[in-house]
Amino acid sequence: MTRLAVVAALATLAIPALARAQSAPAAEPAPTTGDRYSEGTALALSLGVTAAGVATVAVRPDNDVLMTAGLMMAYVGPSAGHLYTGELFTRGLGVRTLGVVATLTGAMIAFSDCGLFAPQPCEESPVGPTIAVLGVAAYAAGTIDDILTAPGRAARMNRAAATRVTLAPQLAPGRAGVAVVGTF
Repeated sequence: MTRLAVVAALATLAIPALARAQSAPAAEPAPTTGDRYSEGTALALSLGVTAAGVATVAVRPDNDVLMTAGLMMAYVGPSAGHLYTGELFTRGLGVRTLGVVATLTGAMIAFSDCGLFAPQPCEESPVGPTIAVLGVAAYAAGTIDDILTAPGRAARMNRAAATRVTLAPQLAPGRAGVAVVGTF
C-alpha cells in the first residue's frame, strides 16, 4: 500500500505541472530565411521512430539495453516530429505519461488485491484492471495525438516564419528615420 501512496502522490504532483506546461504559451523558434520545416518529415519522424521502437520491443531482444532503447523510442517517438520543429513538451507526451502512471497504478492495485499469500478464497476487484486499461487507452490516445499533429506543427512554424515585420534604421544626409520592412 505504501507504493500505491507514493505513485498517487507523484501523480498528484505531476498533474498541475502538466497543466501549467500546457497552458503556458511557448515561444516558437522561427527558422531562418529559407529554412523551412517539412510536414512530411515531421510525420515521417513521428511514425518512423515510433515504429522502430515498437518493432524493437516486439522482437524481444535478449539484450536489456536494446529493450530499454525500444521502450524509450516507443515512448518519445510520437513526439519526434514536434521535436524536429523545436517543441520539447507536447500534449501527447503528457497524456502518454499519465497513461503509463495509470497503467502501473492499475497493475499494482490488481496484484495487491489477491497476492501470492492471500487467504483462500480471494475475490479480486475490477478496479485495478480497469485503471490499467484506461491507462493503456490514454497512452494510445497520446501517441495518436502526437503523430497526427506533427505535420500541423510544421505548417504553423512555416507560416510564422513567412510573416515577419522588421524595423530598419534609415540614414540619409540631413535626415534619419526608421523603415518598417515586412514579409508576408
